[in-house]
Amino acid sequence: MEKKKLCNIIKDLLPSYVENLTNDETNNFIESHIANCPECKEFLENMRKEIEVNSPKKEEKNFKYIKRYSKRLKIFRNILLIIALVFILIVARKFIIITDLSNKANNIQKFTNYHIQLECYIDKTLIMAEKYNKDKISLSTNKIYYIDNPNNIEEYINYISDNENLKLVKNMQQQNLSTFDKDIGLDITNYTLGFYTPFKKLYFALTTSIQNVTLSDKQCYLLKIDNTERFIDVETGATVKYIDNDLNQVIDYHYEFDTVTDEDVELPDTTGYVPID
Repeated sequence: MEKKKLCNIIKDLLPSYVENLTNDETNNFIESHIANCPECKEFLENMRKEIEVNSPKKEEKNFKYIKRYSKRLKIFRNILLIIALVFILIVARKFIIITDLSNKANNIQKFTNYHIQLECYIDKTLIMAEKYNKDKISLSTNKIYYIDNPNNIEEYINYISDNENLKLVKNMQQQNLSTFDKDIGLDITNYTLGFYTPFKKLYFALTTSIQNVTLSDKQCYLLKIDNTERFIDVETGATVKYIDNDLNQVIDYHYEFDTVTDEDVELPDTTGYVPID
């Protein structure tokens, strides 16, 4: 009975013994028993034969597993490369579009003869602005309409030339005339795409959604930046519509170049306006 129990212990130790996982003291104990036990000796020999037979199969199985894993890894790598390539192409396209619009915007800012019209809806208020600019003479008109008080209309007329600087203010209560030293009217540089530095162009190429759209028969690019939408004229690079969804603001622009005449920038009639400091 004791011998059978000892044989069972030896058989439990043999797998570790064959894999060289037992220490020297255990090895001596196993080898001493096997030298005097034909049954355990045979069990050990059969185990070694089985290992020799199964070892090539195990190696082949491992090879197939590695091969299958390498194939999957290669497919995954190719997928990542395709995704990266598509991403680079998309960003490159947007970078080219933004660069082209920026260059066109720079060109129209060089015009000294232009006419701008603007309609802005914000916070129950309608602002209608217009500016005629011919060389160093400009005439701007700004009218503000309040939806809650339709009878209260504010009007501002700004006139600038080499000899005159006038600001005319008109509302329900009064008409005022004053001199000032700054043009607070429309400026064409305020409404063009100002992404001039390569860093800004790359940043907006990465973060901006760009779509081809048609607006009022104009071919435009729709740029979605944060929670705003900017419609850019493909031909001029000028903004023709701007929407700020956070402020609930909508602005429409209209531009004309080299159409302003001397009559368009004549000194406004100041009759009835009260001079103020």
